Amino acid sequence: MNNGIKEGIIYTRVSTHGQVTKGEGLESQRYSCEKLAKERGIKILEVFADKGVSGSSLYRPGLDRLTKFLRTRKMKPTWVFIDELDRFARLGVQNYHYLKDEVTKLGGKFISVKDDLESETAASRLIENFKVAIGGFEREHNQERVNTRMRVRINQGFWVFHAPPGYVYSHHLEGGKILVPDPLNTPLIQDLFNQFSEEFGPSLKELRHTKSFRGLKNPRTLKPYLQRPETLRGILENKLYIGKVEFLKWDIAEMDGMHEAIISDETFEEVQNRLSNKRKKSYRHISIDEFPLKGDVICGNCKTKLVASFSTGRSKKYPYYRCKTKNSFCDIQPKNLSRDSLHNQFLSLIDGAKIKKEVLVMADRIIEDLLKEKSKHHSGIQMNKENLIKDLERKKARQIKKILSVSHEDIIKQLEEEISSIDNEMKVLRKEMTEDYSLEDFKLSSNLFFKDPKKYWIKGSVKQKKILYDFVFDKEIEVMNGKVGTAPYSLPYRLLSTPVIKKDGMVELGGIEPPTSCVPRKRSPS
Repeated sequence: MNNGIKEGIIYTRVSTHGQVTKGEGLESQRYSCEKLAKERGIKILEVFADKGVSGSSLYRPGLDRLTKFLRTRKMKPTWVFIDELDRFARLGVQNYHYLKDEVTKLGGKFISVKDDLESETAASRLIENFKVAIGGFEREHNQERVNTRMRVRINQGFWVFHAPPGYVYSHHLEGGKILVPDPLNTPLIQDLFNQFSEEFGPSLKELRHTKSFRGLKNPRTLKPYLQRPETLRGILENKLYIGKVEFLKWDIAEMDGMHEAIISDETFEEVQNRLSNKRKKSYRHISIDEFPLKGDVICGNCKTKLVASFSTGRSKKYPYYRCKTKNSFCDIQPKNLSRDSLHNQFLSLIDGAKIKKEVLVMADRIIEDLLKEKSKHHSGIQMNKENLIKDLERKKARQIKKILSVSHEDIIKQLEEEISSIDNEMKVLRKEMTEDYSLEDFKLSSNLFFKDPKKYWIKGSVKQKKILYDFVFDKEIEVMNGKVGTAPYSLPYRLLSTPVIKKDGMVELGGIEPPTSCVPRKRSPS
């Protein structure tokens, strides 16, 4: 032994937390190393321990602190005491020498209580490599036996690895351990799934900052779990929460587990759809207030209704009406027409048509007859919807009565689904009833409607705009090459008006022959 080296450090390691809590291994290793150091007259400067760390790992906290300590000694020769070779490493000859060389480069020299590492003969190096190889073989062989038992256990429906947040292990009646809900974390896990399954729920980033995720704690240590993005995603993708087990690394496909599920299949599926972006693409709801001509303008080429959309610029969004038909079916250009441009052309269109002053007196009677007819039509639709709702309510009452008289779970589930479907139908019908345009909003005595339709349209509400359009025009307005085209007037308006449209690039409105009176004439006797 090199008697010039009078200072040393100790390295100890045990591979399981059970050995740490029971005090097995670390203290006995330290005692044997300190005893050898005392016999050799070597002063121990520090003790470095890895508690519950596998010898097959290259990166260990205790070993990392040891190398940092040696760096502070600036290559000063230092003995590194170990109890035996496999306490330092059980990871094969190549990796063992890699770690040993790292320590040696920093001035460390190994000394083992149970092995001869001091001699540098060929025989001692052979024995050293042989022991390292045997240690690696034992580790791999033990792992194979453990893995075999674990495979069998998983195939029986039992999870064998670390319990995920929301579960703890408990002793099973038939032996071994089984996952059971953890009262501390289970409500938090359920809240995370429920929040993320909602259509407009928080994003993953927002979910990481919720109390439910921040509040997850290790049930053994009561310390928070690592607050990493991958931790949250791992939770949301874990099938253990729906009572399933799988381990694809061992080719064990999904199967029913023996443990209790804490998340429903439906909620889990919603979460997976959102994680994989399989949900229906959500579109921005465009208010009809922003595009009052939506549904009333069509492409002059393919005759499809123009859709309303926004184009994003550098600093703001620009509103457009757009033909969405593919170019292969409709090659009209431009596809997009500025909302403001179309609205200005529309205003010019209605501004150019004037009602004859001499017929304004008769207008109220004609319009009143027209609106009464439309009002009757709307009233009939409303009454029909009310009758449908009443029929659905009676049907729902019958289904509820059936549930009270049966006990079979499948039948009850089917009846509940039918009731839910009925509720949805009634909800849609009631919504349609509230959205119907009220003809009472239109004031028949409003001279502005007849004298200045342009001003009426600009100042009017969306409902008033729609009433004005429906009264003035028979069909949708056609747009061709960015210009408002043919827009035939409705019959009542043609009778009342004298259309005069300026030819500034727009198509002239189609007229009709002067009306022939349908009132029978009194003929003089011949």
